[in-house]
Parts: sequence; C-alpha cells; structure tokens
Amino acid sequence: MDIQDISCIIVTILILIGLVTKLIVQYLTEQGKIIVKNKKYGENINKFINQNYKKILLVFAIFIFFSRIYKFGQIPTYIGVDEAGAAYDAYCLANFGVDRYLNSFPLYLINFGGGQSALYAYSTIPFIKLFGANIISYRLPELLFYLMGIVVCYLLANKFKDKKTALLYTLLIIICPWNIEASRKGLDCNLLAPMFMLDVLLLLNAKKNWQYIVAGISIGITLYTYCLSWLLIPAFLLVYILYMLYLKKINFKQIILLGIPIFILAIPLIYMIILNKGYATRTNFGIFTIPKLPLFREGEMSLLNIWNSGIYSLKTIFLERWGRFPIYLAEVPLFLVGFIVGIAEFAKSIKAKRFNLEAFFIIVFIVLLIVNLSVVVSTTNRVNILYLPILYIITMGITYLYRQSHLCALTIMIVLMVLFINFEAGYFNLAIEYNLDNHSPYDDNKIMSITEKIESYEDSEYAEKYILPTRKVESNIYTLLQNKVSPYELTKKEGSYKIDTYDNYHFSIDSKILKDIEQNHNTKKYILAIEQQNTEIIEKIRELGFGEEKINSYCIMKN
Repeated sequence: MDIQDISCIIVTILILIGLVTKLIVQYLTEQGKIIVKNKKYGENINKFINQNYKKILLVFAIFIFFSRIYKFGQIPTYIGVDEAGAAYDAYCLANFGVDRYLNSFPLYLINFGGGQSALYAYSTIPFIKLFGANIISYRLPELLFYLMGIVVCYLLANKFKDKKTALLYTLLIIICPWNIEASRKGLDCNLLAPMFMLDVLLLLNAKKNWQYIVAGISIGITLYTYCLSWLLIPAFLLVYILYMLYLKKINFKQIILLGIPIFILAIPLIYMIILNKGYATRTNFGIFTIPKLPLFREGEMSLLNIWNSGIYSLKTIFLERWGRFPIYLAEVPLFLVGFIVGIAEFAKSIKAKRFNLEAFFIIVFIVLLIVNLSVVVSTTNRVNILYLPILYIITMGITYLYRQSHLCALTIMIVLMVLFINFEAGYFNLAIEYNLDNHSPYDDNKIMSITEKIESYEDSEYAEKYILPTRKVESNIYTLLQNKVSPYELTKKEGSYKIDTYDNYHFSIDSKILKDIEQNHNTKKYILAIEQQNTEIIEKIRELGFGEEKINSYCIMKN
C-alpha cells in the first residue's frame, strides 16, 4: 500500500468524520445545548486572508517556481513524438514560412498524417525568433498559457464566489500533478484547458455587446487548440446559452454577437472537414494553406464508446495510468462530495432562476464529460479540458467539509500538501530515470542524442547515415529537430507523406540497401544507428567488419 492509497483512506475517513460531525452539531443545536460558531470562525479566516493576502500569494509564487519554472526545459528530459513534431513545424514556419511538408502558413498541421492543431506552433514562433530554436523556446508557450490559466481561474472564482474559495481553487490547481506535467511539455492539445477557462471568464463577465464579441473571438481561437474542441465547444455553448436564457442573463442579440466571430474563425476548419470528406479540392488561399490529411480521423467519435469504453475512459481521467495520477487519489472522494453538493446547487439555481458558479461548473463538467467519453480516452491529454472544472468541484467538496468540521478540512489540506511534496520529489527523480532508461515510454526521443553523436564523428559529413528505430516509424522527426534541417531538403517516398531521406540521412533499411552496403562498404563511408532489437540487421552489418558502439538502446556501427 503506497502513499496514494493511504491518503485516500485517510481522506475518506475524514469525510465521514465531517459528515457525522454535521449530524451531531445539527442535533445538539436543535436541542439548544450548543451554539455553532462557524460564522465567527469563518470571519476569522476571512480576516486572516485579508491581513496576509500578499504573503499567501508569495507562497503560491514559490510553489509555482519550484513546480513549473525550476529546471524548465530540462525536466522532463524526454520529448514526446507529437511535441517534437510541433516543435519542428514551428521551426520551419519561423524560418521558412512553410511546415515540413512545404505548406505555406497552414491553418492546420499534417504532423504525422493524422493532423495537429496549429495554434501551438504559431505561438512558438516569437520565442524561436527571440531565443533561438531550443527546447525552452518550444515549451515556453505551454508554460505561459498554463500560468495564464491559473490567473484566470483565480479571477473567475474571486469574482463569482469569494476570495477564500478563489485561493483554495488556485492552490489546488498549482499542486495538481496533471497541471504541473502539462505546463512543462509542448503539446498542442493541452492549450485547450487554459483557453477554455479564459473563454468561460470572458463569457461570464460579458455584459456589453463588445464584450460578447471579444468572448466570441477567444472561443474562435480556442478551436485551433485541439480538434476535440470542435465537438466540446459547440456542446458547451449550446448548454450555456440555454442555461443563460433560462436565467435571463443573455438575449438573442448578444447570442448573435457572440456567434459571428466564432463562425468566421471556424470557417477554415469547416472547410478543412469538407475538403477531407472529398467535397472540395482547393487547398491554398493566398499565403495560407488548408491541408488535405493523409489520415483523416473522423471515425474516432461514437456515442457507443460511452458504453463500450466508458469505464476505461473514467479510469484514465481519474485514476492511475502508466504509474501516474492526473489528480491525487485522495481527491477522488473529495470530488464525489463536491459533485453531490454541485447537483444540489444546480437544483437551487434552476428553482430560484439565479446564477450560481457551483451549478455552472456542474453543468460544464457533465456536458464536457459526455462528449469526451464518446471518444476512447487513452491519455489524459485527450481530456485536458476536464481537469480545471474537476478541480473546482474538488474545491466545492473541501469547502463543504470545512463548514462541517474545520479540523477535518485542515487535515485534508495537510494531506494534499504532503502528496504535493511527495509528487514533486518523485516527478524530478522519475524524469532523471527516464533519461537513463533505455525504454522510455515516450517513443524514440533518444534519437536526438544519437544524432548528436553521429554528427560528432570526423567523417560524418561524407558518410551515408542510416537511423533505424523499431518503436516509432516517424522517429526521423528527432533528427530533423536536432539538426535543424530545412524542409526544402526533405524527400519522401513516392506516393507517401512519410519523410524518407534528407541530405545523406536515411530512415529505412531494406534488402536493396543492405546489398548496397555489402558491395560498397570498402569504398564508401557508412554510419548506422540501429536499435538493438534489430538483431538480424546488426548481425549482417557486424559480419562486414563494422565497428560498433552501444549508446542507450542503440548500436552505432561504422566502417
């Protein structure tokens, strides 16, 4: 039994204690035997917050520094294949105005054939221009968007609830494992979560006509963060509009003003769907490109997935995947308490026709969850939009327990802080282990170090260089990123979108190539980086008298 399991049991017991305390207090109060002093205690807490507000924010800033900024760009040490793809496309766009497939300023990226949203790559360009093409530049947009998300969530809770709730919500975001990990990597899809919360803040703040236009622009931009937003945002907007119409918080003119910029910004994406369905052929519009994808992933969504893979998806959302928790296991029972509280608040909101932030977040969570479950959730990246609403529901759960037992809530917070410290220590250690491990779960990112090694050889410039991984066909992206190759140097296999060679680098070996090496190894220079699992090819090259050097999971062989 590890610390996550123990903490979950402790929190569950504390919840039961809090609920039992409530029943006892209610009974004694009704009997006239005690006077509950929650109100006075709450006033003391508010007074403490007001007196130490700047100190609290300073502590939050320290947490943010150590969890997100310390060793930024170094941890995590691995680079995921999609992260590398976005980084290389950003490099190409920043320096050549085209992606790696020579599409001029594409509004959607091809990546490895299945597509990738473009906002992240374009957000990276200014940092490449300022700081050069390096890992810090590639990851800075993610960090800045997530810092913005923390501020936005604080402002949202502070405006529509109170300062105490806002600080608690902000703290839960700061110490959240998912949020920490996401802010340190450069994945396009993860921009959806902070952008969505910005959309929510702008929508709920909107009173004047121009404010609805601004909110519409923000929502339109959000559509370029992740393709799942094309389903999530319309579903959210439909329920939001119905809820606000019921509460008489929005009128039809405002709905139209909101919808116009969303529709205008969505036009290229709508056209891309039409193009990839085969109903259009034109791809270039001035300097911009709307690409036809080799692998158009239209069949991934189905309502049947809710039934067929719903339990699997829920486990991914809340529980351990690959040894990691997106939220602390101890927060799951707190979420359940908050969810029940939220349902009750939603019923009150509907009955009283009055806006309630708790009710709003419950609506948001349920709608987004249903849409997300219609797609098999194999990774938390797919459901990143859910976690900021989930953390607010957990905030609701802790706040409810605080009203029942202050000691109970305080103990829960201590447990969460211990989990945060434990996570931070483990996360940094794990990042180092991944760097040393020959079987990182993040594809073939070690090809960057292999490429660096190959380039360090004196005769590398004149050698024919072959890199042959086994786990990821598109591992060439790491060599392209490491060597900062011009996209105009790349060549592809005939009839394929997959990059096969550039200059004297090759990313596949077949019988014809092996025969060529056998016939010419006495007159031509060859350097081969072959993953050690390719034992048959390694043995054939070894028989030709090639020297070899083992690095990570690769065998570098040269004549």
